[in-house]
Amino acid sequence: MVLPRAKEPLIYSVIASHTAAWRSSCRCFYWISGLLRCARNDTLLFNQRLPNLTRLLCLLGALALAVPALGKTYKWVDDQGVTHYGETVPPEYAGKDRSELNPAGRVVNTRDVLTPEEREAKQQAELRKRQEAEALQERRRKDKALMNTYSSVEEIELARSRNLQQVEARLKSLKAQITMAQESHATLRAEEERYRAAGKPAPASLHDDLGNSRARLERLQQDYQKGEAEKALVNERFNAEIQRYRELTGQQPGN
Repeated sequence: MVLPRAKEPLIYSVIASHTAAWRSSCRCFYWISGLLRCARNDTLLFNQRLPNLTRLLCLLGALALAVPALGKTYKWVDDQGVTHYGETVPPEYAGKDRSELNPAGRVVNTRDVLTPEEREAKQQAELRKRQEAEALQERRRKDKALMNTYSSVEEIELARSRNLQQVEARLKSLKAQITMAQESHATLRAEEERYRAAGKPAPASLHDDLGNSRARLERLQQDYQKGEAEKALVNERFNAEIQRYRELTGQQPGN
């Protein structure tokens, strides 16, 4: 693969930049010499304006000497793959990759311009990296809490039993309430059936009681299902803690 040849070698660009700066400095010093010659022709004027003139000459000299140091050289590649060097980057290439070079021709700064797809991929990668770091930090926090809370697998099992006892007590209470609600609802249904068998319309209050009884029974059954799900979560959580505790302490199952 043949690389495109630069239109202007870097060394020529740097030399041209310093040559132009040197010429500017020479013009400044030539103008300063002229001022000094004019000042010699008028001693009184020279003596009166010497302090201000001295400051002006020092300022102009410093600016002239600073011109080469302030100059920057940039390197960029056009759409045809040709490399260019210059003190400014053309506006049409402002959104493309470019490098800043020092007077010795070494790269001191690089600006990479990403495409929308590359920028999106970079953002996604940074997001995944941040999420992984947060997950690792959270894992370490939980590990520390686990080791500070328990000193053996038996203690974790004991904590599981205490938590399950609370859940199972609620489930037992809900089951008893469901049984009573079912009996009450069956009684109301039987009363409604007697009215129907007698060919009489059931009172509105009976319909209201049936509706309320049905709603209460459904609510109790939903609460019972939530309790069963909570019981499963308790077991799952403590199983995970026991497994992690064994990993951290190097214990094998059964120890």
